[in-house]
Amino acid sequence: MEEEPLNLKRYHGDTTLAAGGDEAEQLQTARNNNYQSDDVSRFFDSRDYRCCFNIFHAKIGTFIFCTLVFHEIVLGGLYLTTKFLPLFPKCPIYAIMAMVCRFIQLPTVVVLYLGLWQHKPNYLIPFAISQTVCGTFADLSTLYTMIDDLSAAKSKVLLFDDMVANLLVMATLYVVILIALLWVVRRCRIYFQARQKHEEQRRRVKEEERAAVSAARAALNGNESLI
Repeated sequence: MEEEPLNLKRYHGDTTLAAGGDEAEQLQTARNNNYQSDDVSRFFDSRDYRCCFNIFHAKIGTFIFCTLVFHEIVLGGLYLTTKFLPLFPKCPIYAIMAMVCRFIQLPTVVVLYLGLWQHKPNYLIPFAISQTVCGTFADLSTLYTMIDDLSAAKSKVLLFDDMVANLLVMATLYVVILIALLWVVRRCRIYFQARQKHEEQRRRVKEEERAAVSAARAALNGNESLI
């Protein structure tokens, strides 16, 4: 009985020995599906996750906003410290609470930077919460102090002569900026979640295809031993 000839086949640079039959076809199909899936889903398409009128990517926009908030925290803290430290312990209660809020905000900024670096969506949540609660109180307290000082000096920087009107304008502008900040952070979190889901799905598909290739190769080796 003549032995069935062995064909040497090459798939994408990998040489495999096929003995013909269903097992060889299964191995070839599994390998081709593996490479096809790898070519299609290797990279995650992040073009749909943009912000700031489609100018920045959500991750870049979050980094820019976070950096601005970090500078605002530091400068606002320095302003309150230089103004009320000479008055301690008779400084206003709101100033002390604002400084405490500043210190609470700083760790959340660090956590957000880590989240941007490691693509962790849940690392963005502490920053959003602290900025909404602690940041709002600290920033409005700082704005109140600055407007009070400018009103006392009758500065021309202010839009109105009435302190309350100036405070309302600045508070409204601050709320708009805060909403924009939270929206950008939310877009970034959605991007991280979609990217994480894509990586998990790709990992699962690769494991399934690797198992299929191993099973087909095992069946092929068993068939070769009978030849």
